[in-house]
Amino acid sequence: MNEADSPRPYRLTFEELTDHLYAFVEGDTDSYEISRAYWQEVADRAAAIGAKRVLIEENIKMPGSFPDVFR
Repeated sequence: MNEADSPRPYRLTFEELTDHLYAFVEGDTDSYEISRAYWQEVADRAAAIGAKRVLIEENIKMPGSFPDVFR
């Protein structure tokens, strides 16, 4: 696995497999802004390598608020 390097409230690692991109995200809290940021990173990586399938595993200790989840 390799890890993208930048200061952010989550840790995102990728593994490029033969038939899909695997992404693992972990952090202490979630919000709309945090989710949007890591989903964008995943989408960018998938597009960069031409992945048509993505598997994302999340390990976030405290989920976002109901309004954030709804958004």
